[in-house]
Amino acid sequence: MKTNTAISVIMPVYNAQTYLRECIDSVLNQTFADFEFIIIDDCCIDGTIAILASYNDARIKIFKNETNLGLTKSLNRAIELAQGKYIARMDADDICLPARFEKQFLLLEANPQIGLCGTWYENFGDKTGTAKYNTTHNEIVLGLLYQSQFCHPTVMMRKEILDRHHLRYDTAFTTAQDYELWSRMAHVCETANVDEVLLRYRFHAESVSSKKKEQQLQNRNKIIANQFAKMGAPISDEQIELFTRFCHSKFDFAVEEINQLEIFLVKAIAANNTSGFLKRELFADFVEEKWFHLCYNSTSLGTQRYSKYYESKLVSVKKSAWLTRAKFRVRSIM
Repeated sequence: MKTNTAISVIMPVYNAQTYLRECIDSVLNQTFADFEFIIIDDCCIDGTIAILASYNDARIKIFKNETNLGLTKSLNRAIELAQGKYIARMDADDICLPARFEKQFLLLEANPQIGLCGTWYENFGDKTGTAKYNTTHNEIVLGLLYQSQFCHPTVMMRKEILDRHHLRYDTAFTTAQDYELWSRMAHVCETANVDEVLLRYRFHAESVSSKKKEQQLQNRNKIIANQFAKMGAPISDEQIELFTRFCHSKFDFAVEEINQLEIFLVKAIAANNTSGFLKRELFADFVEEKWFHLCYNSTSLGTQRYSKYYESKLVSVKKSAWLTRAKFRVRSIM
């Protein structure tokens, strides 16, 4: 694909005046300068347009929607307009650290098999702390089964992958549209996260993550269900709740919940072995490791921890070292 620039930064804005200047300055001051900055004005009625007009930088390209399209459709419009080899996402209330584009660009250039790359980030505002995502493709593709593995405004994507596989944000999702796209994209290219904080993510009362938590949860469940459907293992909302707790290493399961979870996981592994949605050993080993930690740490199982683990069809007994067995026996009588 012939490109006119290395990176297209895409950022829809709607009434974003409060933090916009700080955001734009962080993009324009990147150590990597070969980019176009596509800003979609989604019918702003505040001071956003005046702020945008105050900049005199040829890299900024402003496009106005005729009607308010919302984030998902505006993102797809920006992708169609993009001329860059790579597409970098940005949100109008966040801050890029100076070397973000440079480090993601170098990683993608050195690894042509990677089509989707995010970074770690720092929360600030109403919430603080550093968020660290999985960094390797195998970890990410497994992680996507129960939650997003990328912070949306940290992502850089290979445009050629999006075009070749006809990948765009699904307009049926007004929230979690990023997670939905990643869940499809991870099966046509490799993925990665830079193990370094390269963005400051602003948490505030008006952010989507604060205002639409319930809708995000519902869409998350749809995305998880879609992945298991492709695996050949239909999953109910109740099973999603059990599975996500299991994946997050929560150990407060009742015995009946553990039994229900085990039945589902056995079916899921069998379905995956048939469909090939994930590599056989990758998914089976992931489940077995999580199953070990659940049984080992479950208080509800009591002295039945050992038998529940080793008698399960989820376990490859030959892989279990004698020392692990010994630890289990000791744990079971404590």
